[in-house]
Amino acid sequence: MKSKIGEKIFSETSEETKQKAIYYANNLVPKNIKLISMTDFVLTHDRLFILDSDLKFSDRKIIKEKRITNYAKFLKQPLKLEMFVPCDEDGNPFNYKEILGQVMEGTNSWSEYKQAEERVLFKGIDLDTAKFHCNRNDRTIEYFTSFEVELTPNAIKHLFG
Repeated sequence: MKSKIGEKIFSETSEETKQKAIYYANNLVPKNIKLISMTDFVLTHDRLFILDSDLKFSDRKIIKEKRITNYAKFLKQPLKLEMFVPCDEDGNPFNYKEILGQVMEGTNSWSEYKQAEERVLFKGIDLDTAKFHCNRNDRTIEYFTSFEVELTPNAIKHLFG
């Protein structure tokens, strides 16, 4: 059974926040999620677990704490190019056109590319933008919370298990 949320609980929040909270409450592991600040994450998940009547209080608390801790650790990671675009073992971006040519020659490049693609955490960031931000040593994933970057299924799996 999925959670049902009463509108009166959200009387002090924006419509967008209400919709996000309803979405998260009805889908314990969301399919599409954007990178959000730690504060928004905690508040959204706080509402979710308070209102989920299918779980015992102790279970809700354990799951909530684990997700919050995982998200905090996730946000504190330094930026790497492989988080934005598929990269080889040395951190060099793959050239998609070259990979397609090598597939015809029967090399392992395609499987290496697909594995690298699975390590990408963010959607919609081009190579030049990724390089610019990754070359700044002071940037962590947390920096991108203000840009509403969408997470890949791999990132969601990493965060929510």
